[in-house]
Amino acid sequence: MELTKFPSKSTPGKEYTVHQARDGTIYCDCWVWKKTRACSHAKTVEKNIQILQSNGMINKTTLIQPIQPSGSRFDKLLLTLSYIDEIITNFINKG
Repeated sequence: MELTKFPSKSTPGKEYTVHQARDGTIYCDCWVWKKTRACSHAKTVEKNIQILQSNGMINKTTLIQPIQPSGSRFDKLLLTLSYIDEIITNFINKG
């Protein structure tokens, strides 16, 4: 299941997509993840998921449900993840 996309820092117009497998594993389609099974994109999503879980905004099963029509909890989760990622990115950039 596709969770979010990140723009490439080195190739304008290219995006990397972070997914979640049925078993809950978070993975990315970038070359770093394919080579090492770890990348900043997947780590960012995992960190954001942990923040949402620790604040009681989602539970572990929320993310592994199939994609539902627009307006679903999944759509709201993607918006929340994007929003938290934006807040964290802005905070880091100001730092």
